[in-house]
Amino acid sequence: MNWQKLRIEEAEEEFSEGLCCRRLTNKRGTLLHYKISPDRELRGLEAGCWLVVPISGNCESKDGVITIGDLWLGSGADLQITAEIGQVAEFFALRLNEIDPPEKSLTISGVGKPFVDYPDPNDRPTQPVQVLSEGSVSVLRTRFSPDFCAAEHWHDFDTWYFILAGSMRFGEEGIYKAKDVRQVEGGFSYGPEDPGPEGVDFILVSVGGPVALHWSDLEAPPNGSLSVA
Repeated sequence: MNWQKLRIEEAEEEFSEGLCCRRLTNKRGTLLHYKISPDRELRGLEAGCWLVVPISGNCESKDGVITIGDLWLGSGADLQITAEIGQVAEFFALRLNEIDPPEKSLTISGVGKPFVDYPDPNDRPTQPVQVLSEGSVSVLRTRFSPDFCAAEHWHDFDTWYFILAGSMRFGEEGIYKAKDVRQVEGGFSYGPEDPGPEGVDFILVSVGGPVALHWSDLEAPPNGSLSVA
């Protein structure tokens, strides 16, 4: 399989230092789901570069507060997260394979970052994106309106989709809903991406380089089409 459809409810619970988490996958990266009450704290993860994606509540880290639409990026050893008083915080923690952590951990706020047109070199319709991070860990947030559909395409690097709200059908993979995660290996073609009647809001993470968009009818995918069977 060169793709993964990951759902919180399908992962088994694990307990460590009084915290409950769910391990969704160890393939192409480690993806953990945490739900933390105000009396608990997540302090440190295994070595490596980790990306935290909040999906509900406000998470307090030593680098600042992060909520839906924000990110935390850094070394697993530097990660400390609690929930704001009176709240329950829920987030994904993704260990990025073969990526070095930044020298200093950082919070990446989406507040004040505009949604801008995605520059398609072929002048095909796209949807506005919010650029949250660039470089070896490139992250975009985008919202597809219900009447938009992205035809079959591919990306150069492994990508992870975090569905924040709404829903979207990815070709024959089926429908992904809020809090679902999708992972696909780079160089494989897939699609179309067809949002549900309410549209979709999601974060797209490219591991290794920029989120370059290649239309399959114009550029043949180097690894062929994604296999759903």
